[in-house]
Amino acid sequence: MLIAMASLAGVPFTAGFLGKFFIFDAAIRQQHFVVAGVGVVTVAAGFYYYFKVIRAMYWQQPVASGPIAVSGLTRVAMILMIAAIVVLGVYPTPILNALR
Repeated sequence: MLIAMASLAGVPFTAGFLGKFFIFDAAIRQQHFVVAGVGVVTVAAGFYYYFKVIRAMYWQQPVASGPIAVSGLTRVAMILMIAAIVVLGVYPTPILNALR
């Protein structure tokens, strides 16, 4: 959950950062500076709210204590998604080539 929220917030070396970077790059290239400015403000607000969820997960007392049962298939899916977020954040060339 931490990696997914960091990617949605746009932390560097995640796929979410590159997505936001390309959107802002396109807006600036088209000289839509107001749109880019509004985007920066909304990214900052989103950063606050995404990390508010992370803070609640790690620094607040849980409502119910005890282990959460997670199946093996779910674990594999989570590991693959985390790997995809990080790998595509560091090496986005396969996705960029597919988009061309």
